[in-house]
Amino acid sequence: MNLKGKLALAYTAGIIDGEGCINVTTHKNKTKKGFSYQLFVSVWNTEE
Repeated sequence: MNLKGKLALAYTAGIIDGEGCINVTTHKNKTKKGFSYQLFVSVWNTEE
């Protein structure tokens, strides 16, 4: 990975760490045995 890609990943990680959250939820399948998973990534800001 080049420097530009590494900087973009670091910036994104910092924004999520400071202004957001990552959430994984599980749901039991009604038609199949087992579970399904959902991943949510949220970022919000209170000031422009």
